[in-house]
Amino acid sequence: VYASSRLAEDSDVDRVKAIVQTAADHGLNGILLSCGADRLDMQSEEYVERLLELKSFSMERGVEIIPSIFSTGYGGSLLAHNRNLAAGIPVRDALFVAKGETALFVDDSPEGLKNGSFEQHDGTQVSQFEYESSTGGSIYVDKETVQEGKTSLRFEATGDQTGEGSEDRLGISQVFAVRPHRTYRVSAWVKSEGMDPSKPFGSGNLRIKSYAAEDDHQLEWININAPTSGDWFKVHLGFNSLGYEKVRIRLGSSGESVGKFWIDDLRVEEVGLVNILRRPGTPLTIKSERDGTEYEEGKDYQPVSDPELDFRWNHESLSVKLIKGGRIKPGERLRVSYYHGTHVYNSQTPVCMSEPQVYEIWRENARLMEEKIGFENFFFHMDEIRAGGTC
Repeated sequence: VYASSRLAEDSDVDRVKAIVQTAADHGLNGILLSCGADRLDMQSEEYVERLLELKSFSMERGVEIIPSIFSTGYGGSLLAHNRNLAAGIPVRDALFVAKGETALFVDDSPEGLKNGSFEQHDGTQVSQFEYESSTGGSIYVDKETVQEGKTSLRFEATGDQTGEGSEDRLGISQVFAVRPHRTYRVSAWVKSEGMDPSKPFGSGNLRIKSYAAEDDHQLEWININAPTSGDWFKVHLGFNSLGYEKVRIRLGSSGESVGKFWIDDLRVEEVGLVNILRRPGTPLTIKSERDGTEYEEGKDYQPVSDPELDFRWNHESLSVKLIKGGRIKPGERLRVSYYHGTHVYNSQTPVCMSEPQVYEIWRENARLMEEKIGFENFFFHMDEIRAGGTC
């Protein structure tokens, strides 16, 4: 049987004990437990006592605790030690321009998403978008329920889209140009009415996805857990264009969902220095666009890091603070290359499997699990690795 608990309180222990007892009563002999055992070096003594109590209780009932550890797709334990251990995705030659004491990010991407306000329409459909709604409901131009401007899109998802293969049936999409190896933020306003609640495991009732237009390679996607009914709220998705020049954005129902929702003010914009990672495997370089001179951190510009490093995309691009007396001159155009982390799906942030500190942390916690708890078997939770090998 599988269970998950932070074991933060005595009541958490009681809840898992009840699962163990039920498992024993039905002849099960093990419990796969996700409980943060692979960050024992950060846990309190109270946590250790709770885990030992639970282990003793389980052993008495012939149920072995097998801890789920060392996740690389869900990198929570490692990121608790150092958030910069996230897998790094490269950004190449983002444009910054020196102005006064800072260098500011400048979007130099081609014209991107068109008609994201949905104001251009024929009364039935908005222009520039492809409609993907052959089954499972309809999409309408709505002039009464809007967040901005005069028009929104209303989606009415019905129950006939819940069959096999219906993951993404009611939606719209658009292909637009991007620069390779840049980061982009997608934002939209969403409102819901009479929606099914989110499914188990947080699979969401709405979804935004980004694909490479060339080969449908999935760049990044998020599930949106809209309330069954509620007012307008804003959602964000970030993606890296990798080596592609055209991207498709798709948004709509998650397929299983039934009910109404509205989307308005859909935007895509290039962003720079958001979720930047700073560790040996993710170097930052800032060069002059004019002659390729590489400037030095600590001499030409101040150290760069993202104080809001949370792998979300709702905070703004950092500026680069210039050092007085450095070589970067006012008005100079700079090309900045770096690596960023991200979150995918719901809240998964994969970690880098090549950075040595990862194994130092694992080695220490393996020692502590042996010394303090004495587990005999382990489950290496290494699934759903959605990014890696790029930093």
